[in-house]
Amino acid sequence: MEEIISIHIGQSGIQAGNACWELFCLEHDIQLDGKLIQNSKIDDCKPIFFTETQSGQFIPRSVYFDLESNTINQVKTSAQKQLFNPEFLVSDNQDKPKTFARGYYQVSSQYMELCLDKIRKLAENCSNLQGFLIYNSAGGGTGSGYGSLLIEKIKETYHKKTNLGLTIFPSDQTQKEQIEPYNSVLCSQKMIEHGDVNLVLNNEALHDICYKNYDIQNPTYIDLNRVIAQGVSQLTCALRYDNYLQNHLSDFQMNLIPYPKFCFMLSSYSPQISPNTTIYTQYSTQEISDFLLKPQNMMAKCNPSSGKYMAVDIAYRGIDIIPKSIGYVFQNWKVNKSFQFTNWCKQIFKIQINYNLPSRIPESNFGFFYKSVFMISNSTSISQVLQKINNRFDQMFTKREFTQLYQCEGMEENELIQAREDLASLNSDYQDATETLEFEEEY
Repeated sequence: MEEIISIHIGQSGIQAGNACWELFCLEHDIQLDGKLIQNSKIDDCKPIFFTETQSGQFIPRSVYFDLESNTINQVKTSAQKQLFNPEFLVSDNQDKPKTFARGYYQVSSQYMELCLDKIRKLAENCSNLQGFLIYNSAGGGTGSGYGSLLIEKIKETYHKKTNLGLTIFPSDQTQKEQIEPYNSVLCSQKMIEHGDVNLVLNNEALHDICYKNYDIQNPTYIDLNRVIAQGVSQLTCALRYDNYLQNHLSDFQMNLIPYPKFCFMLSSYSPQISPNTTIYTQYSTQEISDFLLKPQNMMAKCNPSSGKYMAVDIAYRGIDIIPKSIGYVFQNWKVNKSFQFTNWCKQIFKIQINYNLPSRIPESNFGFFYKSVFMISNSTSISQVLQKINNRFDQMFTKREFTQLYQCEGMEENELIQAREDLASLNSDYQDATETLEFEEEY
């Protein structure tokens, strides 16, 4: 068995993780106390994400870590309190760190070894560890600063294992702290250096998905996290279920990353429909596939048609998925030139099919559909998300606003400048990759 460890860092990483584990339990017939539902069919894939105890309880193979205790305490008193092993719910009573510098330089020395020890315990109980799913926020002090250092340490210790990051980026609409652009740029620089595959999740895009696609008038963070959970469920479907196309966590890195610096991924999920429209809706495989390419379905705020693709991984799921119909989808896409690839890499599509029904959390505001599809893609259009962060960074840094908060935590101003230059260099590389193809076509 090849296991995966999930690591949830900071408030956003923990809350997104709660939504994911809620959905995983529903899909695997596991109750919130960790016990299997009566007459449930046990499958061999549960141990990938869950550890089964001698008493027959399934416990998530996960570590929760936050530098302040409120979010962890909420987990301990929630309906899921019996699901998690309290040994791996780690928190402290410190003031919530707001800056990347405090999370990376100051508090890390006190808690890093403790967190690594928890991960080591989980890894030692694995027969063949695949790698890590890491949930964090790029805008928060714990998620960005402490999370970046933890990823760095994990890469040093388990350098042959793949880490797949699920990183939530802030936006103007949902920004809690004025310094989030600084944190995001610094975190992104570390992701380029130490991340293998980084799925970019943008709060603004998630908010619009809830409002426009699911007809939720006032989306809460619970709604946004459940959108993330739907995507993560589909992303990990082939890892968790028996499948003749069973894949490995390292396959994402091998199939999607042409060069290490191009490690930021776009994602989209389809169909996204409200419960009120479910009874009137009948989508074909072609239609739900076409929805993947629409900007309003992207989990990061960008327009994919303005960039070029480098690799695409598409996962179909449901009882009415026919390989022949997927073949027609790709023929239609080829005729309509729906995908534009860079000319310096092969046109790589990976297709997965799983015949388990998609699930949804019963009390959620999402409509159920008997088939679904998820796309994770490496596209140069992700630079639009990074450029917005750069612009907000520049607006503040030209006036040296709040830079003293970082300097008093041990960070030099040159580190902020270097992080911004590295991200600008990456955006330039994305632009070069796009323009290369346009030049060749014009020539």
